[in-house]
Amino acid sequence: MLLELSEQWEEQMQVLNLQYPFRKMHPQTNNFGIGILSKKPLISSIIDFGKGFPPSILGKMEISGREVTLLATHPFPPVNQDKFEFR
Repeated sequence: MLLELSEQWEEQMQVLNLQYPFRKMHPQTNNFGIGILSKKPLISSIIDFGKGFPPSILGKMEISGREVTLLATHPFPPVNQDKFEFR
């Protein structure tokens, strides 16, 4: 899982395409870009938890015959009381 993913970083990650062929990338210009890379088949989607929340990625894959669900999210840093409570 990649946090704070930018378009430039996503471009640099292209060298890993053969090693990690399954991916979901959502770069942004702020600190809340997000991505996921996998060697195993991955079903994934961008999740929007509502106004003010950064995007997250929900992914599902099979490991050792069992379905595994992953949730990649980047919470706000608790830099003040409002952000702490929002988080």
